[in-house]
Amino acid sequence: MPLEGSCGLLVENVLNNLRPVIQEEYRVLLDKTNARNIGIIFVGDEIAIVGILSEVLQVIFSRSTVMIYSTMDGHKALRILEQKQHQIDLIITDVNHPGLSGIEICKIAREKYQGIKTFIMTGYTKSADQARSEKASDIVFQKPFKLEEFEKAMKDLLPNY
Repeated sequence: MPLEGSCGLLVENVLNNLRPVIQEEYRVLLDKTNARNIGIIFVGDEIAIVGILSEVLQVIFSRSTVMIYSTMDGHKALRILEQKQHQIDLIITDVNHPGLSGIEICKIAREKYQGIKTFIMTGYTKSADQARSEKASDIVFQKPFKLEEFEKAMKDLLPNY
C-alpha cells in the first residue's frame, strides 16, 4: 500500500535510499550466519602484539565470528583448550613466556587434540630454529614479520573460513 502525503513521500524516499544498505547488511549477516565460528587461543606477553594481531584476525576472517581467548600463561592456555576443545581451531603463541613455552604448548595441543592448528612466533633465531627442527608447529615466524605474510599464513592454516 503506497504511503500518502508529503510525510509518506519522505518516508518512501528514505526507505528506497536505505534498501541497498539494508540488503547489504542482511547479506553480511547471512554470510556470518552460514559461516562457522573461529576459536583462537593467543598466548603472549606483548600486549601490543596480541592487540594488533587480534584486530588483524578479525579483518582476515571478517565473514566469520572470531573468538579470541588471550593469556600470558602456557598452563592457562591448555586449560582453555581443555574447556573449549571443540571451539578452538588455532593456537597462536610466542615461544618465551611464563609457564610452558610456546613449543611445549603446541606439542601438547597437537598430540592431544587432533586437527588443532598452531602458529609460533619468536624474536629469536635460535628459538625459531628449535621450533622448526622439533616440528612443534604448523608455521613458525620470526619477528618482526609483515602483516601480509601473517594474513597468508592464517588463510593457509584455516582455508575454510
